[in-house]
Amino acid sequence: MRPTGLVAVALTLSLAGCSPESASDSPASTESSDAADSSDATDSSDATDSADASDGPDATDGALDVVAPDTADGTVDSGLEVQEADVESPPALPFTIGEGDYAGVAVVDATPQDFETFSDLNGNHRFDGCRHEPAGGTEACPEPYDDKDGDKEFDAAFVAGFDDLRAAADVHDPIEVRAIVLARGTEYLAIVSVDVIGLAGDRIERAQERLGEMGWDPGRVIVSSTHTHQGPDTRGLWGSPFRKEGAWSGANPVYNASLTDKIVEAVDLAGKGLKHVTLKAGATAMRDRSEWFNGKNFGGKSPTDKLHGLINDGRDPVIVSDQLFALRAVDDQNETVAMLLNFSGHPEAVGDENQSLSADYVYTLRSRVEAHFGGRAVFVPECLGGMQSSLGGKIPQTDESGAWLMEKDEQGADVPVVSSEASFDFARSVGTHLADAAIDALEAGDDFTLDPFLVTSTPLYVPVDNGSFQLLFKLGLFDVDPSIATRDPELCPWWTGDELHPGCVALTVWHVRLGPVEFLTAPGEILPELFWGNPTDDPRFAEESNDPTQRGKEDGRDAVYFLQHPKACDATTYSECTNALEVAGCDCLHFHAAPYTPQGTAHAAAATRLAGKYRFLIGNADDHLGYAVPEPDFNRRVSQLLGTDGDHYEETNSVSFRFGTVLEEAWDRVLTP
Repeated sequence: MRPTGLVAVALTLSLAGCSPESASDSPASTESSDAADSSDATDSSDATDSADASDGPDATDGALDVVAPDTADGTVDSGLEVQEADVESPPALPFTIGEGDYAGVAVVDATPQDFETFSDLNGNHRFDGCRHEPAGGTEACPEPYDDKDGDKEFDAAFVAGFDDLRAAADVHDPIEVRAIVLARGTEYLAIVSVDVIGLAGDRIERAQERLGEMGWDPGRVIVSSTHTHQGPDTRGLWGSPFRKEGAWSGANPVYNASLTDKIVEAVDLAGKGLKHVTLKAGATAMRDRSEWFNGKNFGGKSPTDKLHGLINDGRDPVIVSDQLFALRAVDDQNETVAMLLNFSGHPEAVGDENQSLSADYVYTLRSRVEAHFGGRAVFVPECLGGMQSSLGGKIPQTDESGAWLMEKDEQGADVPVVSSEASFDFARSVGTHLADAAIDALEAGDDFTLDPFLVTSTPLYVPVDNGSFQLLFKLGLFDVDPSIATRDPELCPWWTGDELHPGCVALTVWHVRLGPVEFLTAPGEILPELFWGNPTDDPRFAEESNDPTQRGKEDGRDAVYFLQHPKACDATTYSECTNALEVAGCDCLHFHAAPYTPQGTAHAAAATRLAGKYRFLIGNADDHLGYAVPEPDFNRRVSQLLGTDGDHYEETNSVSFRFGTVLEEAWDRVLTP
């Protein structure tokens, strides 16, 4: 949902970093509403699967970065005036309910249909033919494709994530749109999850507007995407956007338009299927589930030393968000109606050689909790950035029944079979561990009611400072209407007048309180320290954060958090590296801020300001702008296009170095009483 009178340009990951300029300060409008990657289509089926609507009440009709000025305390001022968010009056209900708590759920199939496939003659899992040459067989166009409709256009379902031109060969499991609606009294909220890597904000806004025409408050519809790296490309980056013979977007606008339809359908069905329910919530840290979910650095037994809570963090410092949150709604017949699940790990466990469309580990996670409790489960991602992923980590493997595979160690003792090999078996193992955690958390969880029921929101304006984003936006390769950015100086003070710079993305950030359950939203992949803060309970972190000589692995050093630190950077200040790749022998690509302070503002980490017992974040909500990196640790010179990213890959795929700071300021507004 966009702030009143504004809609946003939806952007996604790119292939280059940013460059600095100067900016002016200007206040922003902060009117409130009740609603709000890394690397990785065709018509869709109309099949749906939802809770029995007949039992519920009927629905009524109805290269141009800019440098922010530093403040006296060393934090960063984004240039926008901070104002409080407003709590709006309860909305009119699009349905009729009685006393107590209500929940409804719906699942709508969105699997691409009738896409064309190719012959992978060299076995590299990517299309090495030519877009308009279906026969192939030439030196320039060796691989043929099945031109089903005879239009000499390769109508592939390109798989989002990892390398480009990874065209799908088949479907492993359904791509779906799932919605859960929670309601009490005059309050309600719809949360929607789409099995794609990310969805353009204008696609989401169209769904919200159409639901508004049906009687829903658009500000009460939050849409996220699971970020699966095995789903269809919905952003345009995994065709071949930089092909010399012509840029080729991987997105299918017809398919993407169908997702808007399916979001509307899912919310409508979930609302029509509302049932009176009792609620339970639970959460667990995966690090506490098994010593095999942690490596040596964190007191565990996994051969992957830095594994922590099933997360193999790919960026220094090694800070993970390993909480698994689960909510369950049970009707008056003691039947499960719906569940809401939340975890941070990238759904990329199947890996980069897969050509089968899939929800990745999310498929197993949802399927197993549904098999145990009944009902349908909606999964939304948490802090995806930094890189939160199980990929590359050696974790216990499971069989199809969910049992751990075991073997004998050298002493003859039974130990788990561990593997880091990306595959559907690996994804099944990740999903199984998370499902088991969700089941246990709910069995031991707390009964609760949706009281208080609080939904507030605030606008967020993010400048499109990434030079490659600007270029791809200009070329029309993103699935987005290029006319919907704002250059209003009151809202986008960072626009310098350069015509290549589209201005600011206009977004919404939500704060929701549902009894003891409380969460914020973010329109992208958030590094966990932005939301949760640093792991200050571990003295080793403080030592490495404050003293670079405690970092790295050179000359007998044994760091836990800053593993890649070059010894040559010991005496370098990070301000020297902010706009550089190398400084006096220091490799800035593997150096991080010292001390490491993720918050770019004077505000405490957002999670510490939430009062609910169960706290989490919904990422990729309202848009998908790539990574939100702590501004104090943002390297503005890295470029994936030039092969210069090192341990600062996330910066190459972030809409702006300001993203983290303006997001924190939005959280502050929406949390300010």
